[in-house]
Amino acid sequence: MLQAGTMPAPAEQLTMVREVWQANSSDNPVDEALIAYERDAMPSQHHGSQVELRLYIRNGDDELLGGATAGTRWNALNVFSLWVDETQRGYGLGAALMDALESFALEQGCDRLLLETTTVHNYGFYRHRGFELVGHIDDHPAPGQQYYYLQRLLSPPGSDCVPGCRGG
Repeated sequence: MLQAGTMPAPAEQLTMVREVWQANSSDNPVDEALIAYERDAMPSQHHGSQVELRLYIRNGDDELLGGATAGTRWNALNVFSLWVDETQRGYGLGAALMDALESFALEQGCDRLLLETTTVHNYGFYRHRGFELVGHIDDHPAPGQQYYYLQRLLSPPGSDCVPGCRGG
């Protein structure tokens, strides 16, 4: 059992597991019709396969310390969730997960990361990682809170661009 304030295991004792699968098929006829419509309406360079990803970080005792889920759509990797155990925050596990998500996005030909978060989650963490605000909803999910839509533009490895530029 993890205890509050306990340093995570040394990096050589941590394991990051990566699960990837194709997400193009659906048992839902509405989803199938929407996918067909989007393929007709979108430029061909955005037709890539939809791929989903799960990342897990575990210690030597196989305890889950953190994880993330994401999926590609058009030219973006949509980050669905990112979580680090409260006792393990501040030790770089969230940054390691974000680095792995960014690497995966570039492998898949994505030019951006997209995510949604609230004031009660780590909005500042994402802003520090280079995400920019592209929209928000006031008083959601509760009065006095905000719901944020964020993106981070990516530059391919070896490009002359700094992160966030559009060239390559």
